[in-house]
Amino acid sequence: MIQLAKVTQSIKQDINSVFTYTTDLENYSNWFEGIIHIEPSNTLAQLEIGKTYRETLLINDKEEILTIKVHHCSSPTQFVTQGDLVGLLPQMTMSFEQISEQETRFTLVYASREPALKQNPEMIQALQDDLHSRANKAVQNLKKILEER
Repeated sequence: MIQLAKVTQSIKQDINSVFTYTTDLENYSNWFEGIIHIEPSNTLAQLEIGKTYRETLLINDKEEILTIKVHHCSSPTQFVTQGDLVGLLPQMTMSFEQISEQETRFTLVYASREPALKQNPEMIQALQDDLHSRANKAVQNLKKILEER
């Protein structure tokens, strides 16, 4: 696994509200820039292992479509998805820690499961630079959305 970005942010909202909003991947495009559309692609429950989504996103100004699958869920502390984007095989891990009754520490980690990527350090650096910047913005957007509720 190659870590591409990790961002942690305190959000003034209870852990269950943060968990519920962020793990509903249909909300993902509301807070993560570059996601055009995301929709469920099977009938499993939202947090069920194997639940899949079809995601349309922009990569280098080109629309790409991938399937995202719920890989792990421990409500309300962790949610992990894996995508099938060839050459990257992304994994997103969201972790939630209750700081107080009305404050949650949210951590967002993006990684690649593609072993061949290790042979391309320039690509890894470019992905880290891009994703770190976008993840920082996303978490700030998420904080704003949730704290205004």
